[in-house]
Amino acid sequence: MIGAKVSLGRPLDGVDHQTLSLGVLRAAQHLEGAIRQVLMTPSKAGRTGALARSWRARSSGALSAEVASNSIYAHIQDEGGRITPKTGKMLAVPAHGGIAVGKWPRHWGKGQLHRVGSTLRSGKGAGVLQYYLVKSVTLPARHYTDAAIAQAQDEMAEIMQGLTVVKGDSNGGR
Repeated sequence: MIGAKVSLGRPLDGVDHQTLSLGVLRAAQHLEGAIRQVLMTPSKAGRTGALARSWRARSSGALSAEVASNSIYAHIQDEGGRITPKTGKMLAVPAHGGIAVGKWPRHWGKGQLHRVGSTLRSGKGAGVLQYYLVKSVTLPARHYTDAAIAQAQDEMAEIMQGLTVVKGDSNGGR
């Protein structure tokens, strides 16, 4: 799991714990939105949005909250790295313009794909190129969490600075 922690080092004078907890959670929710925005901007063909939707903010203590993703590829998309097959000998990398977004070789019916050299193709003969077969793929680091934190930092600080307690009853102290 990859994530970021939003915390308040010490309680603010005159602000109750419930207000602080809600404020920290609101700041974490703002960071969640910033991460999603960074991931989807600029949107590229082939992105499904699954990684952006995997990020969630949640309270993790009285004065802290976290924004995390349980997506298995969130960390490698952020930090970069080498991907090798867990099963089989090759990875199937989608060819541009060949397939519907999110469709992988296992989604095709039996006999719909055939191998031609280091590619998988649909149709008869040479067919339509759908996937390249490779032994590994190296993804560059995108550092989208760092970019989102930098983008959200000022607004998160404003959220936390805006926490106040007004003494009085619910109708304005009258």
